[in-house]
Amino acid sequence: MSQHSRRSPLTIAIVGTELASVLNPTGGLERVVQLWSIGLAERGYRVLLVDRRPSEQPPRSATDGGATVLSADDDDLGPLLDAHGVDVVVCNNRPFTSVGRRVRVDCFHNYPHGWDASGIVDETALAAQLTRTTPTAVSTALADHIVHRFGLREGAVATTPPPIDPIFAATSHRGGGGILFPNRLMEKKGVRSTLAALERAGLTERATFLDYTTPFLRTSAEFVELRQLIVDAGATLAPPCTPPQLAERYAAADLVIAVATEPEGLGLVPLEAQVVGAPLVTAGPGGLAEATFPPNLHCETAEVAELAVAITARLASPDVPERSAVLDRYGVEGATAHLVAAINRARATQGV
Repeated sequence: MSQHSRRSPLTIAIVGTELASVLNPTGGLERVVQLWSIGLAERGYRVLLVDRRPSEQPPRSATDGGATVLSADDDDLGPLLDAHGVDVVVCNNRPFTSVGRRVRVDCFHNYPHGWDASGIVDETALAAQLTRTTPTAVSTALADHIVHRFGLREGAVATTPPPIDPIFAATSHRGGGGILFPNRLMEKKGVRSTLAALERAGLTERATFLDYTTPFLRTSAEFVELRQLIVDAGATLAPPCTPPQLAERYAAADLVIAVATEPEGLGLVPLEAQVVGAPLVTAGPGGLAEATFPPNLHCETAEVAELAVAITARLASPDVPERSAVLDRYGVEGATAHLVAAINRARATQGV
């Protein structure tokens, strides 16, 4: 019997978004949802993992943690939650998803423009909705932004850190493989700034960019242009990776770079890289600073000259953070503890 098996046998549903399947995660949010389900199941909760991409397949059980995986669209979700006796629903990035009269936690992974598939933000409606739920965010920076933007009381939005896949903690850094840019090839991920900074530092030919973006954007003009810029600059394009392959990429990297030109909720790439032990430079607004542990370096903006200096300086230093500093907060156990605290807070404060 595990140390958590005597805890409340609540049934908790964790709901994904329509952007990617939780059964075959291609993005950070989906990986986080899967790992939370594992962490909750290990604590003795009954967990449903709800895929927002409707499927004709019957309900099935996940192989990674014992959570039951179900599919539902907006019309089916409420009846599905009723049928399975769900006590608490954890919604991710979708504050207007209807879950009926039950305890609800809303976890936000992105800034408000990412909370609606249309990209439209109804400030008044959102402010009202956030007072009816228990909102949390993956970083303190994002939590503070939500509080101030929507006029909520101080402390109304808790921080629920995302868990890191244990595969990264099981991998050790060795270096010798050059500079790695593992984020999606998108304008907002700072590809241009990173290329310019590498050129300024004379390091472009040591750099590898993963040939990776959101699947439905692979034919976009933006993606095609950025790929060509990387090739023309003399950097290497490498195939996208599964988590075990990415862990090996981090292990081989002399430096990992993660950049954002728009506010980032937090950033799994910096956390994964640091758990492996890779040196790191981050740049940009939002939660990236929070995800960067000393002696790794963070630049407040993606300004080319500052980024080039940081890259050169970090390559010259052999020091890295202790893995435990990252894992205590972002390992599955630590991250799940924060989610459980949010669930308990919701149960204590919501009149349902």
